[in-house]
Amino acid sequence: MKERISQLTPDELLFLTKKYEVLTFPYDFDLVYEKQIPTAGVALIQGQIDLVKNNKLIETIQSGNILGIYQLLTHTPVRFGCRIKSNSQIILLGKADLLQLIKDKKSKIARTIREMSLI
Repeated sequence: MKERISQLTPDELLFLTKKYEVLTFPYDFDLVYEKQIPTAGVALIQGQIDLVKNNKLIETIQSGNILGIYQLLTHTPVRFGCRIKSNSQIILLGKADLLQLIKDKKSKIARTIREMSLI
């Protein structure tokens, strides 16, 4: 798996859930299609996201991971589609949110985002 996915610490997850809205998806939903440039990064709070290519399952991402950050900040298409599984919870992080988190020296997640996006 060569996509940039990073495991968040419990402190980073708690920080995000206090700062941003948590969205719950009651059914399976395609968040982004392969070769699309994402409009937001995704922090998977609870549940699963399937990475798919040509409608075939490549990998299942578990709770506590963040993905799509590199592609969003570098305006790069994703290689795999992301299908969130039913009853999963996520936080969508737009480009402005990510840039603010990167600048915030106190943010526990800033280091993770900086490492993932290589800025």
